[in-house]
Amino acid sequence: MAIARVNYATHRNTSGGTTIVVNKPTSTADGNVMIAIISCSSNGDSTTTLAAPSGWTALSPAPLGGPLGRRTWAFWKVAASEGTSYTFTSSGLSGGSEIWIGIITTYSGNHTTAPIDGSGTNSGAQNTTPTLASVTPSTNKDMHFSYLNAGNNPPHTWTGSPTLTAFLDDNGTNFDAGQVVSDLLLTTSSATTAYTTTDSNPWNAWTILIKPPPDDQMWTD
Repeated sequence: MAIARVNYATHRNTSGGTTIVVNKPTSTADGNVMIAIISCSSNGDSTTTLAAPSGWTALSPAPLGGPLGRRTWAFWKVAASEGTSYTFTSSGLSGGSEIWIGIITTYSGNHTTAPIDGSGTNSGAQNTTPTLASVTPSTNKDMHFSYLNAGNNPPHTWTGSPTLTAFLDDNGTNFDAGQVVSDLLLTTSSATTAYTTTDSNPWNAWTILIKPPPDDQMWTD
């Protein structure tokens, strides 16, 4: 069974503070992998941390993009009959004017004990080209998941092959955090494309590869 997106849930907190709560996506079943991405629009720095609820595993490093301190964290968890929402809590922020955004995306058909095959990050200041990190999969059936935290310049079109299309292109306001979330089922075990797009704001990006269970890891190239 190929890896497939089940659903996603997103939340934007414009009232400041140091926490964000994101719902578990509907139709999430035990054994599905959930990818959580949390971004803060400003006032972060290299010492800022974000704690996930129990059971979540952090990916690193968390990229820091641009002079405003825009920061983005990634976590994963295999669903196991837990509750309906998750609270992520930061430290090292002022707790005042931050704009928090978060998304949890659920996938099925994944490896249930070690679903992450690799990850990479990139970041940049204003007027630079948002570019996804290239990551090499161990199989030819991985799901390529990408997240771009940028500004208010939708729609975003990825340049590269094979075609990568956003399933969520969420507009920010001024320098408030926007998010561009995309996925693509891979058919080779070659390194993923360093896709690029256009945005005039500070940005950071994640590339995360989700792998299938051992019985589905068939090499054909």
